[in-house]
Amino acid sequence: MKNVFIFLVVILSTVTLMISCGKKDDEATTAAATTTTKTPANSCTDKEAVSGSIVGIMGLSPSGTYTQSWGGDTTAGGCYDNSTVLGSSGMNITASDSTVLGFSSHFYVTSSSTVTETLKFWSDSSCTNLHSFLSQSKTDITAGDNITIASAPSPYPDYATKFTHKESRYCIYPGTDGMKSYLDSMTGNSFTLTTGQVSDTAGSSSTVHGLFTSIDNVTGSTSTWLYASAWGNASAQDNYTSGGSNNSTSYFSDNASN
Repeated sequence: MKNVFIFLVVILSTVTLMISCGKKDDEATTAAATTTTKTPANSCTDKEAVSGSIVGIMGLSPSGTYTQSWGGDTTAGGCYDNSTVLGSSGMNITASDSTVLGFSSHFYVTSSSTVTETLKFWSDSSCTNLHSFLSQSKTDITAGDNITIASAPSPYPDYATKFTHKESRYCIYPGTDGMKSYLDSMTGNSFTLTTGQVSDTAGSSSTVHGLFTSIDNVTGSTSTWLYASAWGNASAQDNYTSGGSNNSTSYFSDNASN
């Protein structure tokens, strides 16, 4: 299976989907079930249960649960229900499925060398009723050299730690036909997805590279921030970068609840 890197900010803000205007398709999406009892905890091989910490990262030993920040926002639990995130200027979810009313993304440290990152799509604006999800786990995370970065872009600090890892698994659940189309597009049709069923697939065994860094003195925030860049590079990088699925950057706060 070809490598699939679903790391968040760049991909999620640039996904473009072709949406049918046919009445039949609209009715099928609306009529489908929009709340599921399936979760990564009860349906995926690799779970979200937090344990241990990743050592060797400059400034922080990541542990527990982090939530993705959208544009530096620190909304408790990272639950986003606004058009900036859900609409065409953000993730473009509502164009595929108007029954998705909330979104959150979480980063779970599951051992000293494994993490799971899950995108969660909710059928309510308070992120209570799960609609669909995409969970990606990574294994064999190993910290490498600490580096200094000249002219680091805001809000990233001017230091980072190189690391390597391998993909572990992709666990994907599309709750509706609309979300199946959306997740097919997001993953480049790399998986065989079926509406209402969980796809739990092994990842690549190749070693890939990225950068970790952290900062705990962000102005106006009491959170500790975890930054990640270029999870899927074939070779080690020496600076932050953006653009392309292998080179996107994302940041998370420890202000997590969902």
